[in-house]
Amino acid sequence: MKKPLILSLLIVPWLIVQGQKLTPEVVVSSGEFFQGSSGSLSFSLGECVTETYSNSQGSVAQGFQQGTLTIGTLLKNEKFDISISVYPVPTAGIVNLKVQDYNDVLTAVILDLAGHEIIKKALTQTISEFDLTKFTSGNYIMNVTNKSGILIQSFKITKH
Repeated sequence: MKKPLILSLLIVPWLIVQGQKLTPEVVVSSGEFFQGSSGSLSFSLGECVTETYSNSQGSVAQGFQQGTLTIGTLLKNEKFDISISVYPVPTAGIVNLKVQDYNDVLTAVILDLAGHEIIKKALTQTISEFDLTKFTSGNYIMNVTNKSGILIQSFKITKH
C-alpha cells in the first residue's frame, strides 16, 4: 500500500512539471519562415485556431508561433489628438515616422538606451525617414515632442 502511494506522489509532480512549457509548440504538417529588410513572416499549416487584430499602429496575432513580443509604443500623451506611427519595427536600418492630424512643427529624437541623443529631426512632412544603418543592433527610444518640448509619444525601436 505504501509503495504505490509513494510512487504516485513522486510521479504526479514530475508529470505536472513536465507538462508546463514556456515556449509555444505545435505539431504541423508543413511551414516556412521568410525574412526581409522590412520584417519577417512565419507560418505553419495545421494550426487549429489563429486570429489577428490590426490597426494603424500595428497588429497582434495569436496562435502557436508567438515566440517573441515586440512593443512599439511606450508612452502616449492622451492630451494630444495626434495619430503617430513608426514602422517597420523591428527594422534592419530605415525607420519611418508618420504623423497625421497635426499641422504644427514636431521634433523627433532617437536615443540609445544610455540616453545619448543619436538623431534629432524636425518633422515637417507627413512621413519622415530615419537612417539607423550606421548604428549597432539593439534597442532605441524615439521621443516625439511639440514645439514647447512636451512629450507627445514615445516609441521603442528594435534594430537587427
